[in-house]
Amino acid sequence: RKKVPEKAMVEPSKYDKLFKGKKYETARGGFVTVHRVDGKVYLEYPLKFMGRELLLAATSTASSDNSVCTNGYKENTPMHIRFTLEDSTVQMRKVNAVVATKSAGERIDRIMEQNFSDPVIAQYKVLAYSPDSLAVVFDMTGIFLDEEAALSPVPKGSGLMEVTKSLTKDLSSIREVKAFEDNMSVKSQLVYKYSITYDKARVVTDQPLTVLATRSLLLLPERKMTPRVSDRRIGVFLTSKSYISDEGVPTERYSYANRWWVEPSDEEAYRRGELTEPVKPIVWYVDPAIPEKWRKYVKLGIADWNIAFEAIGFKNAIVVKDYPTDDPNFDPDDIHYNCYRFVASTRENSMGPSWIDPRSGEILCGDVISWYGVVTLLNKWRMIQTGAVDPSVRCPVMTDENMGEAMRYVAAHEIGHTLGLMHNFGASAAYPVEKLRDPEFTQKYGTTPSIMDYARFNYVAQPGDLEKSVKLTPPLIVEYDKFAIKYGYQVLPNVKSADD
Repeated sequence: RKKVPEKAMVEPSKYDKLFKGKKYETARGGFVTVHRVDGKVYLEYPLKFMGRELLLAATSTASSDNSVCTNGYKENTPMHIRFTLEDSTVQMRKVNAVVATKSAGERIDRIMEQNFSDPVIAQYKVLAYSPDSLAVVFDMTGIFLDEEAALSPVPKGSGLMEVTKSLTKDLSSIREVKAFEDNMSVKSQLVYKYSITYDKARVVTDQPLTVLATRSLLLLPERKMTPRVSDRRIGVFLTSKSYISDEGVPTERYSYANRWWVEPSDEEAYRRGELTEPVKPIVWYVDPAIPEKWRKYVKLGIADWNIAFEAIGFKNAIVVKDYPTDDPNFDPDDIHYNCYRFVASTRENSMGPSWIDPRSGEILCGDVISWYGVVTLLNKWRMIQTGAVDPSVRCPVMTDENMGEAMRYVAAHEIGHTLGLMHNFGASAAYPVEKLRDPEFTQKYGTTPSIMDYARFNYVAQPGDLEKSVKLTPPLIVEYDKFAIKYGYQVLPNVKSADD
């Protein structure tokens, strides 16, 4: 028997050399394996997913200054990318999801390839193959640690305020890696110096800022939701598209309505008109940072949208839960969790952004951020707008019940945004002013036909109207809201495409 030299028996592979003698952490999921080695991030990316479409997104998890960077804030639209293997390199390509064609054939394929191909935006050297040769390993630290504009967690500012920043790379570091069934995440501590300019006059210069950022890479499913072409008469957020005709006519612009993928679990029962639970409900998790006395009202505001879904045949379409305490994998910044958060800030506002699948307009993740200053704002609104007729609000601090009712209104409004609905400032013009002093009318319809309006509280009411049971607060979910949900979410028979 031929003797094998001892040196040949112990020679490590390129894969082993990457990790041998080093301190490293590995996270394995059904999608990719992530290694954190000596402050670097290595992706072990399966060959079977080369070419598949992905979203790469960033969220601010924690910040040393929430007046500049709010935890839970999503500054940028996710990057729509895919990886391709070219010889010994992995190329990251930006996916062209805007221009499409309904035709097939060599000529139209050539037009698309020549004019609308996916551009290369980054390149990574293949450092090794996995032991089973089914995946390649490459160093992707830069995208998680450098200041990539599309993945920055720090807002640029808005209105007259502009924020400029510079990353101190030698003070920044990779803190954690996670991997799941169809996504992975990397948490980075990013150290900045920032300046703020108000109306072109710089007032804050070279201030320190430390942000814990979560970057997520999500594998988009091969099966896409059937899009629903938008209609300008319904105010929804849009995913813009352009269509190239096979006849060579100029591009046609159109858009998809952004909406969740809500399908009946029992299609036959749904068609018979029976209330049916969805295959996948929209689950919301409520931040324990919200004081308990108001948390129940926030939950009611979220669940109020079930009124509109029940009108089109769905029960329990929206489910509300507390943050789980027994799930080690729960992360409010994971793209799979929809979270309603409270942020310790004097800012008097709330917002409800969402991330979507750019191929179809499917909403994949929603978040609501409510700054603590919204309590002050609601106090002022309620007292100023209804104090003339309601003695109970003539005070600097409202009762828990009055504040709870106002918080419920804010929650329902923001959840409406995460369902795809834009503001409807014209809604209240549909109600004659005299109806706002009508007890029967206001008890049934409130102050506006849409919770997405800015109608606020009933400042039309006069002294004595409260005693007649005139309603002073906004409605729950009303006529326009029900119609908009029906337009976006009712399941239509025999629909296989957007054209249908």
